[in-house]
Amino acid sequence: MQKVFSVRSNALVAPPPARSFWRPFWRRWRLVALPALLLGMTIPPDAVAAAPVTARYRVHVGGIAVLEATIRLDLNERGYRIDLTAENGGFLGKLLPWKTETHSEGVVQSGVPQPRLHHQRSVFRDKPRSVSLSYAVDGTLTTTVQPPPEEDDRAPVPPELQRSSYDPLSAGLLALLAVGRGEGCARVVPVFDGRRRYDLRFDQGGVPTLAASRYSIFSGPAQECRMSVIPIAGQAKSASSLTTFWRREDDTAPRPAGPPTDLWLAPVPPGTPPLPVRMESDSAFGAVVIHLIGLARDGDPPRAIP
Repeated sequence: MQKVFSVRSNALVAPPPARSFWRPFWRRWRLVALPALLLGMTIPPDAVAAAPVTARYRVHVGGIAVLEATIRLDLNERGYRIDLTAENGGFLGKLLPWKTETHSEGVVQSGVPQPRLHHQRSVFRDKPRSVSLSYAVDGTLTTTVQPPPEEDDRAPVPPELQRSSYDPLSAGLLALLAVGRGEGCARVVPVFDGRRRYDLRFDQGGVPTLAASRYSIFSGPAQECRMSVIPIAGQAKSASSLTTFWRREDDTAPRPAGPPTDLWLAPVPPGTPPLPVRMESDSAFGAVVIHLIGLARDGDPPRAIP
């Protein structure tokens, strides 16, 4: 496949008002970065169980570090549990404090994750937001969302569009298990996060060599994948009006929501399952770059940079 990934600029831009800066960026973080961080975190196909893995990432926007995220994945013969926490710090954390905690668990049947529970809670400027999803064995989905969609500038997602979908973390796990089986990145995964229904489309790239950097613990060859978000339903009405303004009224084909996210996956250290070692995307506020800054498998010495 021809290489289509771009080199992104780290030019700084003047800071916009707090609300206009924060909401679009964190919407994109929830839609793209959370499952992206999981793509590649898997165990060898013939392994019965593996020690849990904890990976730490640092997110830069326009060349400025804005937050750190930690993911812990416990995947064994009984099922899986994924825990993610993220929080901003420094000057931005004092100006626009934000923190999120996300948890997913389920079982794996014939190599395919079957989610059972998903919880997500975030607090921005002391205002909490939460989602709880409960998946019954028969496919019934129970959803609890605060604030409800009607109070959040969006229409509720119809039940028929929620069926046979994955929460964001389980969607990432589905993709990574396929990569671990040698099936590559290319696939489309239906996702419902409690507010939005969208597809995650993965496309495969080449295998470049990433240079050593003081921002990351990784250097060496890495598999490229590209991930795009295709909105289906439940998008914020204000955002929907902007994205559809230039389209013909009879053009209803789904379009990507913003620029794609490029992922680089590699075994860290050699002999372990592949992990995302770098991620890049574009935003109105500069390049979004996510580096792997720490890695620990239970029972092994951790690796990290300050």
